[in-house]
Amino acid sequence: MKKLLFGTIVTMFTLSSLQSTAQMKKGAYVGVNVGYNAAAGAANVENFQNTTQTGVTTSETENIKLSLGKGLNAGINVGYMFNENIGIELGAQYLIGSKTTATDKSLNGDVSTLEMSSKMIQLKPSLVIATTMKNVTPYAKLGLLLGTGKVTSDFEDKSGTFTTTQTTELKKGLAIGFNAAIGVNFPMSKNLTFSAEINSVNLQYSPKKGTVTEYTVNGADKLSTLSVSQKETEFVKKETRNFTSPTVTTSPRQQAAIALPFGSIGINLGVKYNF
Repeated sequence: MKKLLFGTIVTMFTLSSLQSTAQMKKGAYVGVNVGYNAAAGAANVENFQNTTQTGVTTSETENIKLSLGKGLNAGINVGYMFNENIGIELGAQYLIGSKTTATDKSLNGDVSTLEMSSKMIQLKPSLVIATTMKNVTPYAKLGLLLGTGKVTSDFEDKSGTFTTTQTTELKKGLAIGFNAAIGVNFPMSKNLTFSAEINSVNLQYSPKKGTVTEYTVNGADKLSTLSVSQKETEFVKKETRNFTSPTVTTSPRQQAAIALPFGSIGINLGVKYNF
């Protein structure tokens, strides 16, 4: 991310030195955009791995690097250019994350799978620096990213004649990170422009609560058979345990906070209307 920010700043100053005939319009604008993010800054998550039993007493395990920030996104942005070079923008984006799957296979054919995906609303307040070249307007954005949403974990275990499934949602909590982008505006008419940009996100999300929303055995709903402590988790800064005390099942269990990676790099295409 630091390399990207440095490259962005260098590019901005390089572009700002170019002479041209077109200019970014002073005043307000509004735009819509869609795009796709690929994983960047992916990291290993505990117990998220591929495991294959290769013999009676042997197995192979591969850790999977995960970023929940990959997937489709769509959004809207509003901004104001103080002049043709400097402005501010607030973008609102909805991320529909792609699924990443881990599997555990045994010699007898038993298989368990774990899929993780995300949905997140992201706000992007940014500084906009633009310059102009013939017929196009290159620009760069630097700013914060605020996100809130949920991470869905879908687990399925096939053991003999039994199939067990469980869906858990991790949510609440505010993610704070950084975003950077480099793009180009292409004029379509006096007030309308087409934009194409490459954007990067550096973000981690620490949910505050986990809830089991579905639990089935051979297709039958068994959610009601779980205790409160089995269904609900509260993530806390420090997890404390007392092994001499009886387990409390009537309240959510506590677990040390986790940080889930949401880094990405992607391409956005959009249309802007300048007032």
